[in-house]
Amino acid sequence: MPCPSSGSAGVAMKNLAVDGLRRARRRLAVLARLGPGPVAPPISVERVALAEALRMLPRSYRQVIVLHHLLELPVEQVARELGIPTGTVKSRLSRGRRALAARLDPAAEEVATTDG
Repeated sequence: MPCPSSGSAGVAMKNLAVDGLRRARRRLAVLARLGPGPVAPPISVERVALAEALRMLPRSYRQVIVLHHLLELPVEQVARELGIPTGTVKSRLSRGRRALAARLDPAAEEVATTDG
């Protein structure tokens, strides 16, 4: 039985192996030139909880909260962006904040319902 490394098949296997090594060496050289990537700050537990609570809100509340509080758009601009009256934005903000607070801190919901 002939040896698998003899003949043209053996040469092709050797060439593929050498090409793979060269590619790996080039990748390592590029990574070494680039240096370490930027260090991302760790995500706090509070931010994760906020993102999960926002995901659970109805879309209409989530839209106004994100535009107003996270993107810092004024109420009037939020209204223009969404094509709704400013009064609707204000009521959705109020209801959305209340729903968000209840999801983030169930005790806050109990206090809000007994106070008002």
